Amino acid sequence: MTAAIGIKVHQAYYRSKQLDHLGLIAEMYIVPDQTKRIVPIGQAVKAMVLNGLGLVNRSLYLSEPFFSNKPVGRLIGKGIEAKHLNDEVLGRVLDTIYASGPEQLYWQFAS
Repeated sequence: MTAAIGIKVHQAYYRSKQLDHLGLIAEMYIVPDQTKRIVPIGQAVKAMVLNGLGLVNRSLYLSEPFFSNKPVGRLIGKGIEAKHLNDEVLGRVLDTIYASGPEQLYWQFAS
């Protein structure tokens, strides 16, 4: 079991959080798109991959609680919070991927 460490610097407290393997995976993922979404498609896919690592058949509604104690801005993208990674947002991303053709997306990753 690991615990967060608190350090007092100039009357401000900084706390570290355990990233484990999530930080490595997050850095290798899709570049965010430039749409007006709070969570761009690439970052939403990254969140689903990070949430699903080691958890087979993880339901989308469990994404927000999963990220509630993680440094989401660091892992997924600046300005994104756990509350943005809810099942409604992630479901719309999956619908968008389906509408544009998941096969095309797969071939982009595979090549």
